[in-house]
Amino acid sequence: MAATILLILILAALSAGSYGASPERFRHRLRLPQIVVPKSYKLFLKPDLENSSFSGSVEVKLRIVSPTHYVVMNAAELQIRSDAVNYTAKGGSKVLQPVRSWNFPEDEIHVLEFHQKLPKGTGVLAIGHFTGLLGNNRTGFYRSKYDVNGTESYMAVTQFEPTYARRCFPCWDEPALKATFQVTLEVPSHLMALSNMPSLNEKHDGYMKTVSFQETPVMSSYLVAVVIGLFDHVEDQTSNDIIVRVYTPVGKATDGIFGLNVGVRSLKIYQRFFNIAYPLPKLDMVGIPEFRYGAMENFGLITFNSSLLYVTPESANLSKHEAADIIAHELSHQWCGNLVTMEWWTDVWLNEGFASWLSVYAVDKIFPEWDVWTQFARETVSYGLLIDALPSFSHPIEVKINHTRDIEIALDYTVYMKGPCIVSMLHTYLGSKLFQRSMASYIKTYAWSSATIHDLWKALEISSGKPVGRVMSKWTKQQGFPALSADVSSDNISLKLKQMPFGSGGTSRLWVIPVTVACNSYDAYHQFLLEQPEKLVKLKDLAGCSCTEVACPWIKINVNRTGFYRVRYSTNLMTRLQSAAAAKKFLSKADEFGILDDLRAFNGTPPASQPGKRSSPRV
Repeated sequence: MAATILLILILAALSAGSYGASPERFRHRLRLPQIVVPKSYKLFLKPDLENSSFSGSVEVKLRIVSPTHYVVMNAAELQIRSDAVNYTAKGGSKVLQPVRSWNFPEDEIHVLEFHQKLPKGTGVLAIGHFTGLLGNNRTGFYRSKYDVNGTESYMAVTQFEPTYARRCFPCWDEPALKATFQVTLEVPSHLMALSNMPSLNEKHDGYMKTVSFQETPVMSSYLVAVVIGLFDHVEDQTSNDIIVRVYTPVGKATDGIFGLNVGVRSLKIYQRFFNIAYPLPKLDMVGIPEFRYGAMENFGLITFNSSLLYVTPESANLSKHEAADIIAHELSHQWCGNLVTMEWWTDVWLNEGFASWLSVYAVDKIFPEWDVWTQFARETVSYGLLIDALPSFSHPIEVKINHTRDIEIALDYTVYMKGPCIVSMLHTYLGSKLFQRSMASYIKTYAWSSATIHDLWKALEISSGKPVGRVMSKWTKQQGFPALSADVSSDNISLKLKQMPFGSGGTSRLWVIPVTVACNSYDAYHQFLLEQPEKLVKLKDLAGCSCTEVACPWIKINVNRTGFYRVRYSTNLMTRLQSAAAAKKFLSKADEFGILDDLRAFNGTPPASQPGKRSSPRV
């Protein structure tokens, strides 16, 4: 026991570092040392739109896990005035100033060294002055051109995901290091200032005003948001008194009505789905003309590429579909991503895969006439399978992050296209009611915290009673997907299934495949697991699947294309399906398309047309 305690003390001392030691040991690390973690921020920002710059200050309440001479935080492209930095321990009267500081641009870290060890416990790190540039690279804190009644002007806006909060203020810029944020902005009096929370008060001083906002709940640094400019808006209120607004260009408030309607209805759908109320008092949505991605789910202040938020009477149906999809996607993040956040970017599928599936779920509830699940099968599933079969694109959903720059790369088509397909398969495996109940339990368990994919499997297993981790883990850990060959025995008594990786990659990889089967009718629906390379299923055990004296039924595998795998049918089975398709009354549109798409893939024929998704997957 004594030896264990001594080892812990030695490790703590080594991690904390001794005074005067080189700060080089903090470099070339993927993540920050966990000796010091943030609890709350008081952030002040003053943008200068004319000179493309900003200044600010921040007070961070810290928890010192073990005594240390060093504080290591993220900072990038910021000038921090070292003589304005100090630390005060809770209950202490002594203000400690760092004796040295280092900025490492390549590692995007700022290191402070104190002569006296900072004691274990809480305290406040004050950084009294820092400056940065309002650039035009659409990340961090930046300027965007926009039109105000025919005049070109500039707004100030933030884009912090995945690792750009550090370009705006010194912080602990990792998703699991959640804290509260109290934001204060000093801006020109004629401009509107928005942030995650409602404004607390405004103080005017001539041409300038200071706007303070309510403190946020605990959240990740990448979700902090600020927008400063001139806007009109439309507004509505949910049945539980959440104020929802869409901010639009001046004079174009009506362009936000469609988005407002989708937003309010989506909130209602997700509150019912998760059985947890939207946790903030307001939800703002605003379009940014110069925006890097499709949208960004900042807690309480969602920013969009303007072309994807605003809908006019002249807008084509495709524009309405895209707007509804992306609004529903970002609103689902308020639960999957904001309330419960992935512990690290390796598990970003927990955010984006589920949000991409949930957006289809919500849009189908709002616009059932759009038949979006068939569209999902035709576009998202097809494109996901197409991309995941290409060696240059395919990688596991749980992607390994070796460097900060890998995080941006990880947010690719695998996450946004294959990701929701794996969720769809999980939904089918559990069934709608059990899936919804299990997801609600998962969100409740990890609310205001972070989770890994392993945590999700564990939560779903507890709630559903099914071996979710055993069934689903290979779908996120392995790249690629399987193909099933399907045939019936010569006596039509057994269904023979065999799995193998689709395309290149050999035959060593196996998946636990939730197989779905329909026979002659979608009423004769069956589900079972294929865990071995081959499986022989007695057709008499599948009601409606056996031959009668009159005819043999068609057998459709991967019903409605909810599984992420392809199926190669024998001539016998394909002939039955062709007859069903010719009758135009038996197979769903999703299944008809899936059969043809799988045939093209096995024959090496490219798709007749590329799926109609955006050129960039990021939303």
